Amino acid sequence: MIKKTILLCLTLFTVSISVGAQAFRHLAIGAGVGSDGIGLEVTTPLTKILELRAGYDVAFGAVGFTYNGLSVPEHPGLSGGKSVNVPARIAFAPTGGKLLLNLYPGKGGFHFTMGVYLGSSRLMRVTLKDLPDDYNTAGFNVDGYLVRAQDNRINAAVRASGLGGAEFAVKPYLGVGFGRAIRENKRVSFSGDIGLMYMGRPAVYAPGESLTGHTRQMEISSEHLSQLSSFEKIAKWAVVWPLLQFNVYVKLF
Repeated sequence: MIKKTILLCLTLFTVSISVGAQAFRHLAIGAGVGSDGIGLEVTTPLTKILELRAGYDVAFGAVGFTYNGLSVPEHPGLSGGKSVNVPARIAFAPTGGKLLLNLYPGKGGFHFTMGVYLGSSRLMRVTLKDLPDDYNTAGFNVDGYLVRAQDNRINAAVRASGLGGAEFAVKPYLGVGFGRAIRENKRVSFSGDIGLMYMGRPAVYAPGESLTGHTRQMEISSEHLSQLSSFEKIAKWAVVWPLLQFNVYVKLF
């Protein structure tokens, strides 16, 4: 997944540079931190009012919390029976590349940013812990695939793919910001952006296995775990994700 994302970003970046080769006079590398994690960028001006940015962002799941109010059936598939509370560790963990274009309408640093985020559809890691033993053996059926726990835990994820597929996301982005990545007479520059990314409807996925041994990510809904009904009510409205990012750039030439 990571190799595919990096290759696609580099290909698009190279094509864009080829189109604006006459304006390819400067190159800068940058590091940033924001609501999408930490990241690295390569930036070049295409014209006096356009800058092209290609980069890769990652969040390692260090920011998160444990929810102790999740109730699941003691025996999977028997929603009418006894329920038990299990802890759910939820950690923010998006990963992917980006290809962005800064448009400067004036001589200052104010700019519009448009582009696309590419890569893993994962937004959050969700780990269900201390599940009853029946989840290790019987599990529960999702469209012909069996979702089971290992060592009494299920490693799931909240995913949103935007315009992409179940695992590879294509998420359009539009924002505004201030600052230029490359300035003629400065080696170090700063820039910040705020905007919205379209991510589509988020859903909870967990790995399932078919009778033939094939595995794939399966969407887990309130039909399988009734406690997800509250999440689903929020998710149908949460189709955009706010992004805030600050970057520092060093001009190479």
